[in-house]
Amino acid sequence: MTDTTVGVTEGSGLNYGVDDISGTKYPYFKASFGGSNTFTHVSTSDPMPVQDYPNTTGGCTSIRLSDIDETEETVKGSAGQLYGFEAYNADASNDAFLHFYDATAPDTSSDTPKLSFLIEAGTSKQVTFEKGIPFATAITVGSLTTWAPGATGPDANEINGTFWYS
Repeated sequence: MTDTTVGVTEGSGLNYGVDDISGTKYPYFKASFGGSNTFTHVSTSDPMPVQDYPNTTGGCTSIRLSDIDETEETVKGSAGQLYGFEAYNADASNDAFLHFYDATAPDTSSDTPKLSFLIEAGTSKQVTFEKGIPFATAITVGSLTTWAPGATGPDANEINGTFWYS
C-alpha cells in the first residue's frame, strides 16, 4: 500500500505513490498489461500472461528403463524432481504397480513408496506433473504385482518405461 505520494514535477499536479521504508522513499508501481489504451491489473484472477518458447537447454532429462521389477531401478541417484513418465506393461494377463521411492536403494519388500500407479495388463500409462514431484534423496522405481510392499515382481522385461526428471 502506498504510504504517501510524491509530485512528478512540482506544481504539475501529477503524482506517483511511494513506500517509505526507514526514511527512504521507494516508487510503488502496480503491474498491469494490455493493448493500446487498455490495461488490466495483475492479480490472482488475472495473472501476467506468459508465453513459453521451446529451448534446446534447461529442460528435463529423460531415461528409458526396461525390466522394471522388484529390484529397484535408479531414475536419478540424487535429489531431484520427477516430471512424468510413460510405462508399458507387456504382460497381457497380470496388472502391475509402479512404485516410486525417495531413496537410493529401497527394499521393495518392506519400504513404503512415495508414489504408486496401477499399470493394467497389456496397457501403458502416461502421467505428467506440471510442477514436478520433489524427491529429497534419490528417485528410484520398482514394480510389484501388489499395491502394498511385497517381494513379488512381474516377469522379466514386462514393465518398461521412460521417465522425465531434473
